[in-house]
Amino acid sequence: MTTRWTRRRFIQAAGVGLGAGMGATLLPLIPKGAATDGFPLRLVLLTNGNGVIFNDWRPTGGETDFELSPILGPLERHRDNLLILDGVDNDAALSNDGVQVHKDPSIESSSHHSHAILFTGRNLTHGPYTISNVSSGQGPSVDHVIAEHIGGETPRQLVHVGMGDSFGLGSLDPRHKAFYRAANSPHDLITNPVSLFDHLFAGVDGASSGAAEAAARRRAERRSVLDVVSGELGRVRGEIPTSERPLVDAHLAAIRDIERRLSGEVATCVTPEAPPTRFDRLWPENDDIPAFVDMQFDLVAAALRCDVTRVVGMQYGHEGGGEVFTWLPTWTSRANQHSQGHENTTEARRMLSDAGRYHTTKFAYFLDRLREVPEGSGTLLDNTVVVWAHPLTEGWTHANRNIPLVIAAGRNTPFRTGRLVRWGDYFRSSEGTMVSGGGSRKLYRGGVSMSSLLVTLCRAFGLTGIDSFGDGPAGSLDEDLLA
Repeated sequence: MTTRWTRRRFIQAAGVGLGAGMGATLLPLIPKGAATDGFPLRLVLLTNGNGVIFNDWRPTGGETDFELSPILGPLERHRDNLLILDGVDNDAALSNDGVQVHKDPSIESSSHHSHAILFTGRNLTHGPYTISNVSSGQGPSVDHVIAEHIGGETPRQLVHVGMGDSFGLGSLDPRHKAFYRAANSPHDLITNPVSLFDHLFAGVDGASSGAAEAAARRRAERRSVLDVVSGELGRVRGEIPTSERPLVDAHLAAIRDIERRLSGEVATCVTPEAPPTRFDRLWPENDDIPAFVDMQFDLVAAALRCDVTRVVGMQYGHEGGGEVFTWLPTWTSRANQHSQGHENTTEARRMLSDAGRYHTTKFAYFLDRLREVPEGSGTLLDNTVVVWAHPLTEGWTHANRNIPLVIAAGRNTPFRTGRLVRWGDYFRSSEGTMVSGGGSRKLYRGGVSMSSLLVTLCRAFGLTGIDSFGDGPAGSLDEDLLA
């Protein structure tokens, strides 16, 4: 901070005396993209294919007194860290100019190739892939953009993991890849846990030889910022009316608390054991999928702890595929998830609802792993943002309106959590799904663009100059989601 703060500029930033009250935060004075206790922010993107049974996924209630749905119920223990978003449209998937999007044009959808659109925000062009004759993804995904900004100090700038039946290695088919470095250039997914272990930890001294030095440097930089802020607060305190001084004192107390946390013990990197040889497979047998997924989540949590990487993309399955959930007692069919999604029978919807709840248990498992790792005065989860998104709302209609979307974020991130945030109005059909033969346009109005969420993610990680992402409209969801 080399620019001297004027009294008015400082008071505006700190919220002192301008109606902000005692709850005003020091976050405007501390650079975004950095956690306030001296540790870096991390980003994990997780995506599933084939949609959900929407009415069994959608929570009820108000912004803070919401009730989790049958599918999201396993997240109850992480409630305070959740931002459940209702009304975000994967809208770039709805406007592929000249591209066949669905056999029934009354249903606004893009079929399964919307996986390549979810995190890139870009329309596809004509190409050789899928029955819709579309191209591969047409731009960098948000994980790639953010990693270029925050990943430079780590051994692995970003990591991409394929989970479940994530086949299609090397494929440009947009159903198989959600993460891209550029147009027609997807990131490969590491599906073998043994290969993932080697990629993350082999040749990385102590898992991250420079991590301790980098953490110490960041803490020193933050202390320097806090020293300037404390000095300016002390100066301003002598120039403002007595009635406003308690607010300044509250900010000084907050700074002292941050300084104490910066002096706290740094989390020790613990390199995990290599996976057993039975995990040394390109992808698992169907019945082994739950154990493989747990192992991959464990390895990613360890890599984040050791600062091997700060940005991870995880793709569970792919659009148009899916497991046969033989480990669920209610899954009575040998048909896979995608096939069941097109049945649209009462039994099929029940099985798919149970499959959706299973995926939630895995998401909760990963959050448990992050919360178990001590870091400074808190945990690894306190400094991490995890975005879990589906490119489709429901499999049988291929709808891209109001996609299932959950953000889990810790206390040191810019996100305001413990909330259900809604945009737009949605209606249920008589069959218990969000859309039916009349088309989703008649059952929907007034959501927000996924591209706006991608802009907000970028800003949360310090990319403040980004106003649009991909082909989406300009704008962000900062006011609704960020502190």
